[in-house]
Order: sequence, then C-alpha cells, then structure tokens
Amino acid sequence: AQLDSLAASTKEPELINPIAVKATNASEHGGRGASEQKRSSAFAPTPRGTDAPKQDLYEIIAGERRYRAARRLGWKEIACRVYPADTPALETELLSLVENLQRVDLNPIEEAKGFKQLVDPPHKMKQADIAKAVGKSQPVIAKALALLTFPTEIQEFIRRRIISPRHMEVLAQIKPKTRQIALAKQAAAEGWTVKELQRQVGSGEWVAGGKSSTHHPPRTARS
Repeated sequence: AQLDSLAASTKEPELINPIAVKATNASEHGGRGASEQKRSSAFAPTPRGTDAPKQDLYEIIAGERRYRAARRLGWKEIACRVYPADTPALETELLSLVENLQRVDLNPIEEAKGFKQLVDPPHKMKQADIAKAVGKSQPVIAKALALLTFPTEIQEFIRRRIISPRHMEVLAQIKPKTRQIALAKQAAAEGWTVKELQRQVGSGEWVAGGKSSTHHPPRTARS
C-alpha cells in the first residue's frame, strides 16, 4: 500500500527525486547479484547530462523504493545521479542510510537508531548536518537520539507505538530508571494521554515514592 502511495505521488517525472546509482560491471557480481543488477540496468539507461562512462550495469545505492514505484507506473526512464564504480563503500553506505531515514514507515526507535549510526563512527556526522541531509530540524534529531537513552523496556513501548515520543519527554523527569519503567508500564496499560501522564508526574507521587503498577493489556498511545 505504501509503495502504491509512493507511485501515486510520483506520476510526474519532475516530482521524483533522482535515485543514486553506482556504475559497475557484471564481472564484479556473480550469481544472483548479477541477475538483479541486469534487471535494474534494463530500466536505468545511460544517464543524461553527465560525463560518466557508459556501463552495462548500474547498482542502485539509494532510491530503491522510488525506482520500484516508477517501474509500477511503467516508466522507462528515471532521473539518477551516477557515482563511479570505484566510489568508496563508506560513501555509498552513507547515501543508503540517509535514504532509509527518509522513509515514512519507520517507527521512532528505528529512526533514532538510524540517526545514531550517522553520529557514531565511521560517519561521525554532526546533528545539524544530519538534519540537513534528511530534511528535518536539529532539535528533531536531538529529541530522536534522546529516545535511545531510555531503558529498553520503554523503547519497546514506543517502537510498538503504545506510547509516543511526547510521553517520553514527560517520563524523562522521573528518576531512577526502575521508577521510570514502572510509570511507563502503567501509562501503557491504562492508555494515558500525555496530559494524564503530566498530571501523574505533577502530583509528586511518582517522583517521591513511586506507585505499584496495575497490569492490563497495553493500549495504543493517545496524545
């Protein structure tokens, strides 16, 4: 369904961002890899307006979903940026990571882990540079990375969208982690809105001494 939606949004060639491809040779990829790249090259002709040498094959390094959506629309051509065959693997990995972070179906924890991959070695990108690359603000990147500082039990709630990032901002006020987890479990079990969670924290009961959690099946988060 998401691929259909992407195809519907790219019916005009000028609306689709160029994919990134790397020139390669069939001899570099044997077996299944070679056959996959042949299918790609049949769709991706020699790029226009570049000095790149003609190649039989092009390996998609970013934009696979746009490529598949365009194929679904029956396109014979697609705009692309061509990288030479000797492009360092680190550079192509970076392009692929940034492309993946622009997907709409990532849950908040997947997105946060993707940002962390860009912050950590070997990429060592600054938050401002990540924000520019993925089209988000620097505070959004910082808040996403902050999600990874929570215990794994709470991260699982947000990964499953049982609680939201806004709930997490309120939970950050609670110490220690064990009390934080207990409050998150009750918020998830009782389907608390962010406003209700704020009220519970503001009451001082959780901050001072904690509360025992009543176990109910978790509900979907409400803001």
